[in-house]
Amino acid sequence: MNIKNQNLNIYGTKKKQHYVPKFYLKFFSDAERKFFVYDFNKQMALSNRVFYESQCYKKYFYGEDGVLENQLSKKEGEWAAACRKIIAGERLDNNDVSLLKEFVLYQRQRTSDKNAHSREEREAILLEYARILYLHRGWTFDKEAESYCKNRAEEEVSPAENVLVASSLMKYVEDLGVLVVHYVTENQLITSDSPVITLNPFMRFQGFGYDNVGVVFLIPISPKDLLVIYDDQIYTKFKNTRHIESDDEEEVNRINRYEMIHSERMVYSSDNNNFKLITEEIFDYREREKKRNKTQFLGPEGSQRLIISHSSGVDYYYELPYIHLPRDYRRIPYNCREVIPRHFEEGWDKKLELKYKILSITNKLPLNNETKDVFPSKTDLKLGCKRMENLAKIYWKNRGYNV
Repeated sequence: MNIKNQNLNIYGTKKKQHYVPKFYLKFFSDAERKFFVYDFNKQMALSNRVFYESQCYKKYFYGEDGVLENQLSKKEGEWAAACRKIIAGERLDNNDVSLLKEFVLYQRQRTSDKNAHSREEREAILLEYARILYLHRGWTFDKEAESYCKNRAEEEVSPAENVLVASSLMKYVEDLGVLVVHYVTENQLITSDSPVITLNPFMRFQGFGYDNVGVVFLIPISPKDLLVIYDDQIYTKFKNTRHIESDDEEEVNRINRYEMIHSERMVYSSDNNNFKLITEEIFDYREREKKRNKTQFLGPEGSQRLIISHSSGVDYYYELPYIHLPRDYRRIPYNCREVIPRHFEEGWDKKLELKYKILSITNKLPLNNETKDVFPSKTDLKLGCKRMENLAKIYWKNRGYNV
């Protein structure tokens, strides 16, 4: 029996199912199909290069029936072709752009890291509901009840569920701009076991949402090519531009730092000199992200409370020229910033009115260690909220909404 057949079960289904596709990992390997690896769990680089096929898979990750694995394999053929056009420096047509957006969205949804995040979120919600139920019925919420909720979350959340959600999310990325950055630098881009970097420079401390104004996806496609999918209604410097070149060595380092912090465990590079970027700052940011409470509950315990779930994303920011936040957005105090949906939402301005009332009473809303000492005056709060409202209306009008 050859190696290929050893990777199949009796139904012909692959046992080793990759959550980062092999075609993508191959772009970062050498002629021997190998690359260098840094393991953040062990806090060390592996002594030898490894085969790219040996990374980013789990046994029957999408199920033993092979249905989803086969569907993804078909899509990967189309995604790979679009990515190869980027590496070859070829012009992207509209179909390529759609495929690249689909690739990025599915890739973000299918990782082991995303599955763990979804499970943690489901577990927190089940525990909250269970505690309320037990309290109202006069029961003691014990270890057995807690264990039941955790096991239930484990059963309900699966990688397949996360992937299937991706198709319903495509509508939230169709309006975003696409930019390919080719680096003519000595430094090379790295990738990881969670390669899609999600960030929002405007809403840095309030999570990440697909339909939010200012959303950005970054993914290295090769050691020299970066794909940027972004809100070009805000970041307008390269609006209507599809390809640019950069010779900025530090820019590559900044993207690599993003990748290192965003990774679940492993980062991959064709050049092990990139691992010199791994400093205490990188470990500190990774630890902060790990400890960040992704599900919050507002209101007194034991009552019906508002559930706020933050998608995984980053709350640190390294300046990049193609996602530079305009001055009108930067001048709004963090305490006054509010998530703006890119697609017009009736009554959104009422949120700002309520927010101002709350802020004017408390005169503070610490969001993060970097902003905890910034408490604007009531006058500045009112002005900041008004600017926030005006910016939202300008944004929607520029997108063709009648507001």
